[in-house]
Amino acid sequence: MINPENLAELLRGGTIQSELGAVSFKTKELPNFTLNAAWNSWLSSEYRLDHFSIGWPIDATATEQFRLRMQLIAWRWKLTGIDLPDKLRDQFARELAKKYP
Repeated sequence: MINPENLAELLRGGTIQSELGAVSFKTKELPNFTLNAAWNSWLSSEYRLDHFSIGWPIDATATEQFRLRMQLIAWRWKLTGIDLPDKLRDQFARELAKKYP
């Protein structure tokens, strides 16, 4: 279900097809780059020496944000995890429980 193209589509607010059916996170469009957007991204991020995470969408509360986790591996930043908002995670769990009882 998750590949770079599908992830980009979901973050743009689009819909992808999966074995659970149509999946959409109902996020806003990706913003145009502005100094204000960059500053807000910086403020909502957690940084460490070899990894960082950033919440999306930036203007949502922490409980409504996705958190993209990046790690420095072999001198390149790699996406190592995506934390879903609790509400969405619970929805996926219910759908999976229905499909695979």
